[in-house]
Amino acid sequence: MDPNINPETGETVASGRSPRFSMWVALTVFSVIVLGASVEVKNDQFWPDSEVKWAVACSSLTAVVGAVISAVHMSPVASSIIIGTPIEGVLALLLDIFWGCTVGVVNKSDDDQMFANAASVRNANLYYFSWACFVTATVLVVNYARHAYGLDMVAEVRNRGARLSAWAALVATSLIVMGSSARILNSNCPMASDPSQSVGTESKEAYFVSESYCPRTKFGVAVGCLGVFTACTIVACKLMLSVVPFSLEFRVSLVTCLVNAFGVAYITSNSGPGSYIGNLYYFTWMSFLLSVYLLIECFHEMRTAPADQTGENGTDTQKDGGELPVEPLDDV
Repeated sequence: MDPNINPETGETVASGRSPRFSMWVALTVFSVIVLGASVEVKNDQFWPDSEVKWAVACSSLTAVVGAVISAVHMSPVASSIIIGTPIEGVLALLLDIFWGCTVGVVNKSDDDQMFANAASVRNANLYYFSWACFVTATVLVVNYARHAYGLDMVAEVRNRGARLSAWAALVATSLIVMGSSARILNSNCPMASDPSQSVGTESKEAYFVSESYCPRTKFGVAVGCLGVFTACTIVACKLMLSVVPFSLEFRVSLVTCLVNAFGVAYITSNSGPGSYIGNLYYFTWMSFLLSVYLLIECFHEMRTAPADQTGENGTDTQKDGGELPVEPLDDV
């Protein structure tokens, strides 16, 4: 039996090291950086809150798991027990879920001591490397599914229809825009979201926002909701029907592009909730760029479709150089 092939999964390894070895090492390094940044923030707080405790716990767990699995790769015997088995898949999936939750709590715009402080290198490390951990863990899950079970998620998405991956990405970015805007609305605009609340329960940032801040934040929630709804509709149609009426997709992409254009203008401007570097800023721009890409792709397909499709009367205009086919007369 070839020692470079996992007997259970059939995955090809090199001296016990799977193609995911470098990913586990990278995840370990990134988590150590997040751990150092979050511990430093924790030490600066007199009463550490639940968010920083979660960041410390998640990064600590990831560093330990990543270091152990990276070390296991060094031994062909030990790697056959974990690498390419359901144990590795479950660990990668759990870490991916944990980091998905972590990136949501390490970017609280209402905590200027810990997060969303663009001027602080420490907090920048916490922000960027928490996202690096999440992306790396996601790539680990996708790579494991492809090698262990032969499930090529990327190819499956491409086979389901054009622009499906872009619409799916728009669902994710719009969901983050909606969630970030809603969190800011609840934290910085309590009087706007619930007029029955007393002034004493307002967050400290609510006293320093402009008059247009809260309306712009509400608009951010609306933009995110609309993006999620429209993109989910197109994705569902492509997955279930494989073919979406082009006129519907073009109109939806046009509306989505216009709404996201206003979203970028109102949300990321100086008086908007996304003016600071953070999730809302980045994903508002990403949603806009994705919507522009989708509109351009639909417009390009609309321009090229007549040349590849049949004419108005159902006759193929591509035959005989675009001329109507003429049946030759038999010799008399």
